[in-house]
Amino acid sequence: MKEMIERLKKKDIPEAISLYQKLAKEQIPSMDMDHECVSEKLFVNVCYVYKNEKGEIAGLVAFNCDPNYHLAELEFIGSSEKKKGIATNLIRKVAENINKSEVYEIYAEVSSKDKRAMKFYKSLGFKKHDKESDDTESNDEFELYTVKATPAEIIKNAKKVEK
Repeated sequence: MKEMIERLKKKDIPEAISLYQKLAKEQIPSMDMDHECVSEKLFVNVCYVYKNEKGEIAGLVAFNCDPNYHLAELEFIGSSEKKKGIATNLIRKVAENINKSEVYEIYAEVSSKDKRAMKFYKSLGFKKHDKESDDTESNDEFELYTVKATPAEIIKNAKKVEK
């Protein structure tokens, strides 16, 4: 699969917002993010997109780095084309870029209900770090887990996953 990953460009923001909203709703059905909220998330985070052969955005990752604490946090990762390695390639790109800096760990939050995401993160070397209660969910539908990995672990494991 030819890698078509690039930084999010201004002209691609409407398409990225639409994909983000769709994928966020799939990941957490109770989540409803309006255009303005997603636009702000894309603006304050570093974003990479994966474009398919037609030039359409098929995957998106948004993350932020805090070099003062030597960590990065994945805000969002998702792909409209499943089982094609798009999310793996996106997270590998993030890890490769972060690996060059003073960032030693990458964190992400994952719902206890999203078994597919838990399996994905585990395959890339992420380990459970913490469990939080989600105050927005009063009926205890799910718990949020924080998972973490080093950029080097992600790069190594992404290569294994791609084989």
